[in-house]
Amino acid sequence: GVNDMFVLVYFQVWRGEWRIIDEYMNTGEGLEFYVKHMQDSPYTIDVVICPHDIRVTELGTGKSRLARLRELGVTNIRVLPRLPIIDGIERVRAMIPKLFIDEKCTYINGCFQNYSKEWDDKHGTWKAKPLHDNWSHGADCVRGMALSGLANEEDYDKPATDDPEGDYEVVDGMAF
Repeated sequence: GVNDMFVLVYFQVWRGEWRIIDEYMNTGEGLEFYVKHMQDSPYTIDVVICPHDIRVTELGTGKSRLARLRELGVTNIRVLPRLPIIDGIERVRAMIPKLFIDEKCTYINGCFQNYSKEWDDKHGTWKAKPLHDNWSHGADCVRGMALSGLANEEDYDKPATDDPEGDYEVVDGMAF
C-alpha cells in the first residue's frame, strides 16, 4: 500500500557475485516519484525486478501498476511469479556466500540483522511466516533479487572468480 515502505535496491550480478550497491526507501509517494528517483540515479538499470502483485489493478485508474510503470518509461521489467515465501528465503540463503552489500546500505544490512518470524503468544512458538514490519520490505527486495533468475542456479554452488579471461557480463538491476 501507499503507507508501506517502498524500497529500491540497486544491485549488480558480476563474476558470480551479487552486489547490492545502493538503496532507497520512502513512504507515501506514488510510482511516478520512485520512477523519477530511478531515472535520476547515477546507475544504468538493465532490468527492473517487480513482485507478482505489480499486476494489481488500481481502483482510481483502472490500470495495473505494471502498465503504469511502462507508461512512465520503465522498460525491461521482470515480474516475479507468486511463490511460497520459504522458496525465496532458501534462495537468499544460497546466495549469501556470494553476496556483497556496500557499507552505505545500512537499511539492507539491518534487514539481515532484524528479519524475523512472527511469534505466536498463544502457542509459545514461532509461526511459519515472516513478521511484516519495516525490515521485511527490504528483505522482500533481496528475496526478489534471488528469485530473479539473473544468476544461474548452478552459479550459487560455484566460487566467485577473479578470472580476467572469464566471459562475464555485468547485469545492473533494481528490485522493489
